[in-house]
Amino acid sequence: MKTISRLSLLLAFFLAACSPRPDWSYTVSGNEVLVRTRLHWEGPRQVRLQILGEEIIRVSATLENRWADRASLVVVPQPDFRDFQVEKTEEGVRVSTAKLSAIVSPDGGIDFYDAAGKLLLGGGDLRIWPASVEEKEAFEVHTFFESDPDEAFYGLGQHQTGEFNRKGTGEEIYQYNTKISVPFVVSTKGYGLLFDAYSYSRWGNPDGYWPLNHVFKLCDKDGVEWALTGTYTAADGTTLTRREKVLCFEDEWAIRDLPDFPLAGAKVVYEGSLVAKESGEYHFSQYYAGFQRTELGGEEVMSRRWRPAWNPNSYRFSAHLEQGVRTPVRIEW
Repeated sequence: MKTISRLSLLLAFFLAACSPRPDWSYTVSGNEVLVRTRLHWEGPRQVRLQILGEEIIRVSATLENRWADRASLVVVPQPDFRDFQVEKTEEGVRVSTAKLSAIVSPDGGIDFYDAAGKLLLGGGDLRIWPASVEEKEAFEVHTFFESDPDEAFYGLGQHQTGEFNRKGTGEEIYQYNTKISVPFVVSTKGYGLLFDAYSYSRWGNPDGYWPLNHVFKLCDKDGVEWALTGTYTAADGTTLTRREKVLCFEDEWAIRDLPDFPLAGAKVVYEGSLVAKESGEYHFSQYYAGFQRTELGGEEVMSRRWRPAWNPNSYRFSAHLEQGVRTPVRIEW
């Protein structure tokens, strides 16, 4: 892999309640450029650019007129940097150094360019919603960017999902036994993104993964719709077969849906077919414990893997499925 330049962009989000603001303007104070946006629904009231060097710009956003400036646990103190220019154009407020520039649009969107004026990362958009976490007021923040079709991303820490290039993938960012999350990615275009956030986060599709029956029409091994066939074989050879509409047994409530059956030393096979509602590339995440393997369309997409029940993990794979076609699936546990 070729060496990637030290260019990085630091993003943090400090949030609270807001009211509409019709105008937009900017002010400069030290190494900070504060842009008051033309607030739109779910957008930030203010966007702040802190220029930390020729190659580093820290971005913060808020829904109100003040900042919750708690000391960062990620960003170490930086020397004072003032060698940058600011101008206001029809596009927005442009902040430029010798190697990097950022444009904040009147609505709070952000685009980044290299020294030659070539777009590094565009379509930057922020969306902020009030949320409640354990009866405490909080916020949910979505940050969107558009990437080039041939662009690849690497990083996010150490995960065991079998994925390397993070382009088009989904990953939950939290700390867990054998799962080390680092909210930083580097691009093959030569820039990096560091998200200065410590809350539970998700990279990729904000909706995450859905159960099979939410995405596909299920058919059992006899072709009967709306369920897969589950065959349970006990250690003594006793078997039980039933239709399974959902394959989710990950907590103390869901596990009650398992049959009253001696599972110690047992083997379970779920089989049938998936019917896609539209043609396309589908991404799967198999959350597993014990020994598991999976076949899709007659091909092995997850080879035999093992995890202890107290420390389950996820494995990812993808497959192209055609609309209306019954694709065979077999999951062994």
